[in-house]
Amino acid sequence: MEKTAVWIDHSTAHIFDYDAEGAHPRALLNNHQTTAKEGNSKEHTKSFYHEVATALKDSKSILLLGPGQAKEEFKNHCETHHHLINEEIFKVESMKDHPSVPEILEVTGKIFKEHFNWAPTA
Repeated sequence: MEKTAVWIDHSTAHIFDYDAEGAHPRALLNNHQTTAKEGNSKEHTKSFYHEVATALKDSKSILLLGPGQAKEEFKNHCETHHHLINEEIFKVESMKDHPSVPEILEVTGKIFKEHFNWAPTA
């Protein structure tokens, strides 16, 4: 993929792959989550981040977005366990919780234009 944006929190990763035809969304759910009362263990989170990294294996110029700590945790996970993915991450940016798809596309479009002078088509 030419560019990829990932909005991530501890329960979901929304991935937007961009190419000449436009944005191609996909989502990964954290199937390792436990109940809210039990909370998530570090191993559950690590398994989810591994699945997200595996889903990004063909991605280039990765933009990470998200509301809380998950985006930084995922970046740190990639630094330790997925070096090739980590090399493709060019920016980590805060974004509100539960944005709409158009909101994500607007933010990613602005950042890609700013960093690469490249405007994705929706």
